[in-house]
Amino acid sequence: MLIEDLGRQLACKPFEGMSWWWGVKWGGFIEIFPQLSKDNPLWLREQEDLENLRLCRKTPDELQQQIASYWQKPFWRRWLLRLFTDINSRIVTYSYYQRCLSFQRIHQENPLSERRLILYEPEQRLVNLFMRELKRDHSALEQRLEGHIGNVKWMNKNFDLLLAQHEEKRQRFFLRLLDRHLKELPEGCDRASVQRKLEDEYSELGKVMRNYFQHWCQPVKAIEENPCQDLVSVSPPVVERVISPYLGADLNCSMSSINEWLALKQYAIEKMLNENPPAYEAIQLFLQHSLQSLEGLIEPLLSNYERLVGEARHQRVHYKEMLNWSDHLQNRFTYFFRHSSLLFHPDKSGGDEIISQIKTELFQEFQQLVEISFDKLNHGLVILKQCIPSWELDLAKLREKLEQDLIIFREELNQWSLQMKADNAEIRAEQAEIKAEQTEIKAEQAEIKKTLEILLKRTSTYIDSEDETVSPDPTTNAPFFRR
Repeated sequence: MLIEDLGRQLACKPFEGMSWWWGVKWGGFIEIFPQLSKDNPLWLREQEDLENLRLCRKTPDELQQQIASYWQKPFWRRWLLRLFTDINSRIVTYSYYQRCLSFQRIHQENPLSERRLILYEPEQRLVNLFMRELKRDHSALEQRLEGHIGNVKWMNKNFDLLLAQHEEKRQRFFLRLLDRHLKELPEGCDRASVQRKLEDEYSELGKVMRNYFQHWCQPVKAIEENPCQDLVSVSPPVVERVISPYLGADLNCSMSSINEWLALKQYAIEKMLNENPPAYEAIQLFLQHSLQSLEGLIEPLLSNYERLVGEARHQRVHYKEMLNWSDHLQNRFTYFFRHSSLLFHPDKSGGDEIISQIKTELFQEFQQLVEISFDKLNHGLVILKQCIPSWELDLAKLREKLEQDLIIFREELNQWSLQMKADNAEIRAEQAEIKAEQTEIKAEQAEIKKTLEILLKRTSTYIDSEDETVSPDPTTNAPFFRR
């Protein structure tokens, strides 16, 4: 019952999320062909299938090497790596792989152990209670051990103690259930036989589970690795910068030290030119040796680049990461060749014809090195672009079209906005003219009104004066008018 449940749990694990806040599933870190399914889980695969297995885009041995190296680092570095890298995901993924191997082994060694545990109907209730408690303790112990896989010191110190505590707790619970079960048996039942039978099954189960934990948490030996390689980087390793003070020796330099390397080489050439007579043969050998050192620096990077391009073609390395690395490598090569060409260019001969002839020959070889290097980079870039899914290409085209439409829309919007501003300015100018005309009309109306008022006032005064002139004289003979 427990082993069958454990097998189902391991089969379903790749289709579960790694955490409640992260939508990535366990299976996203496991690459194998044929792909994992609940009916064909990892622990059922043959050794031939496991040869193409990739965990976090690395072989199990490479991932084991990274984890072993991680646990050897001081606590503060491990804390920073857990905070800023995906080392936790790598540890639990490798732990899942080890659990599947361990379960595969005990499943092959004990094919009938599960059936013996569930064939006894009278004891089924005891078995059910015991298994329920055992599953809970088993899960707790798994979670405790899972986060320390590969930590040899921690395992040597705590594994035996934790396993002993787990077994002691399991035994106490089993004996308590067994005692309760024996007391509930009817009179006349062979209690000794039942007790012996259940104890044998319990002992057999204990051996199986101990083997499972021991195979799972077996010590992992640390493998020496290049200290320059980043713990969680999938990019090709960068050559370590080492500048030798001896000018005649080869300089194992990195691309970031090219300026210092170039200055040292030029200083050495000037020193040989100042000899009497100038050591032209030594200078030629020195420049040839310098060109060979450049080839020795470039060739490992290109070889690693071609290997990772092949990995990306087989979907063992994500093509997006390789596209970024290809672009980065092309920029570095451009900078590197532009500066290192100063050492071999004939124009940088200082007017010395012999040095110019030597550099002319070497500059042709240098140009061949540049062309071959960029040809390999471009060839890898073509392969990487072929790895891009068709739907992503369609999406990129659609995104590009949307961006172009957005640019056109913004230009039209800007033109419309400028036109609106011009129209508004024109309207405001017309309104200002109308307002000025209205103001002028009002002024004229006020002037006319004022003139009219003056005229009315003068007219009124004139009428009043006329009235006074035509008023009747009281001394006039009225009868004269009546006749």
